Amino acid sequence: MTTRRRGAAVGIATAVMAVAGVLTAAPASAAHGVLVVSGNRIDDPSGCYQGHHWPLVVDNRTDQVALVLDDDNCGGQVVGTVAPGEKQVFEFGASVHIR
Repeated sequence: MTTRRRGAAVGIATAVMAVAGVLTAAPASAAHGVLVVSGNRIDDPSGCYQGHHWPLVVDNRTDQVALVLDDDNCGGQVVGTVAPGEKQVFEFGASVHIR
């Protein structure tokens, strides 16, 4: 594994652990705001949402971090995170999970 790839893997692993800590500490309620996944607007989202277009575009206008996964129905590996107020494009994203 190259140093660049190792650095990216460590960065993603660190982000996933940080998000996992935030998600476990969050109350059991929907995120407040709007999540846009593949052009579909979801008000006060909670749970799993499918990406219907490639590449997957996630616009997170909520107060929670969104996890992007590489398989349908929020299965597979986390390929990235989208912090509140961020918009990102994922070549290998298939679904998005938010609490």
